[in-house]
Amino acid sequence: MLTDGREGFVITSPNAVGELVAAIDRMTNDYHRLEMAAAASRLGQIQTLNLHVERLTKVFEGVAHAKSHAAKGPHLKKARATRPENVAGPKNL
Repeated sequence: MLTDGREGFVITSPNAVGELVAAIDRMTNDYHRLEMAAAASRLGQIQTLNLHVERLTKVFEGVAHAKSHAAKGPHLKKARATRPENVAGPKNL
C-alpha cells in the first residue's frame, strides 16, 4: 500500500490545489525525489498486479460467501418460526 510522502502522494481531491503544489514542490528536491523513486520501486516489486488481483479476488469471494449465507439465514429462521409447533398460543385451535 502506498504511504503518502514515501512512495508517492495522496491528494484528497482534484481541487486540493495546495496539496498538489506542496507535492510538486517536494519533488523539485533531488534527494526527496530519488528517495521516493527508490521506495516506489521497492513497493512495486512487492505489490505486483497479480498479487493485487489475488487479494481482491479473495475479498470479493469472502463478501459473496457472506452474502449467500446471510441470504439463506433469514429464510430458514422465518420458516422455523412460522411452523405450528413453534408458534406461541393455544394448541387446539
